Amino acid sequence: SYMRRSRPPALLQFKFKVFSRGHTPTNYTHWFSTSEAYQVQYRRMYEPWFITHRSMMPWFDVRFRGYGLNKIAFVASMNFYQHTFLVHPGAWLVHRPHEDTQVRKMVAREASNVNSLGMKLSKSALYYKVTQLFGEAKRGMIRGTYSPKLDERMVRCWSKMPWLGPLKNMTGSPVSPQIFI
Repeated sequence: SYMRRSRPPALLQFKFKVFSRGHTPTNYTHWFSTSEAYQVQYRRMYEPWFITHRSMMPWFDVRFRGYGLNKIAFVASMNFYQHTFLVHPGAWLVHRPHEDTQVRKMVAREASNVNSLGMKLSKSALYYKVTQLFGEAKRGMIRGTYSPKLDERMVRCWSKMPWLGPLKNMTGSPVSPQIFI
């Protein structure tokens, strides 16, 4: 395609310099040069932009509502529920740069303090809470017992809309601890 032959230098992997592992499994070098869809394996902290049909989506774990590992945990659960990750050679999006929210800045600062400075965070720190929660979710995925907590309001609403059908009950398979290393 034209985009692949004349790829402008400004077309880059999302957050390449600050969080490359979030999109590295996509393999942008391969994506820029292929005309065929290809499968990628889930890896720890993978957070691709994706499109799927709602009937195939696992439930979102409301404990991750807000900021902090929410998409990463959701994509990990897709792996747990045995979804296949395919990269389409002609599908792409443009991320419009925007100012980070105050919560995002706080979490980034807390993460930096832990990862760069080796600081211990209080149990009330948001970064501490979301990493503990993600650890709990990962252990459940490894044991094969992970079950997302559903929003009670969503469940009540769903029950009032019979055309949606019954709430689906998805079953995952234990995953190797190695994928989270």
